Amino acid sequence: MKARLLWDKILRMGIKLCMLTGVAFTFAACYAPAHEPNMEFEAIGDITNEENEPIESIEVAAKYRGYPLVTGYSNEDGAYRIHEGYFPAFFDSLDIVARDTSGIYEPDSVRVKVEIDPTTKRGKWFVGTFSVQHDFQLKKK
Repeated sequence: MKARLLWDKILRMGIKLCMLTGVAFTFAACYAPAHEPNMEFEAIGDITNEENEPIESIEVAAKYRGYPLVTGYSNEDGAYRIHEGYFPAFFDSLDIVARDTSGIYEPDSVRVKVEIDPTTKRGKWFVGTFSVQHDFQLKKK
């Protein structure tokens, strides 16, 4: 539990520093030292509107306590994939958030429990992979 609280504090401080300096970062590169448990993360799915038509350019982010960890966008078919090969393995849950930056659609999100596949473990610090599949159907504002 102490390790999780320390990571939360480091995460908040790092994000504030990046915001103040205008530096972009990926969470894994800044906060996951090689000697800490890590995993591979992937979220995939489709994004459609209420008529089941694909929506392009929807921002999809994996967030922990509101902080974005990895972000991507849906393609012209409405499909999205966010992936990080070196991801800290101390999260118990993540929020996958779909947000229309143009403002036409309401945002949507889902909280997923992190369940690492132990059969993909490699070496001392790589604990495995975590994949989630979730489709979003966005409603107009």
